[in-house]
Amino acid sequence: MSKKKSPAQLNREINEALSARHSRGSLPTDELPAGSISKDEMIRRGADGHLSRAFLRYVPIQKLEGLEPVPAASEGMPYIKGRPITQPIEVRYDAANDYYIVAAGNHRVAQAKLNRDSHILAFVEPDLGEIGATATRMKPRTTL
Repeated sequence: MSKKKSPAQLNREINEALSARHSRGSLPTDELPAGSISKDEMIRRGADGHLSRAFLRYVPIQKLEGLEPVPAASEGMPYIKGRPITQPIEVRYDAANDYYIVAAGNHRVAQAKLNRDSHILAFVEPDLGEIGATATRMKPRTTL
């Protein structure tokens, strides 16, 4: 019987597979898959299940709405500058206002802000078939 993998392990394996494909020349650095992801697959990767179907993309932190003013650090896991974020957040795109509403991941966003990241990996649920022009498959190389 195989041992069930944690969401962090699954995400690490995905990143390793992307790196391996890049080293073979079949995928640009840090490019995410183009297709959508089912709710079951998102949950397998550690999502809370707030979205029904989404795309895995990097979204700008400055376009996130619906954040808690000051989320408390998880017990035993204080925010430490430079700590990597290993799990995507969950957001819904609002096409009328061109921003992303956070459904899950306030703590990860707080950590990303402390890390001075300009973008964060997210499961993006489309609005009217759109996920926003600022949601990208390539990892931006910028910080705030």
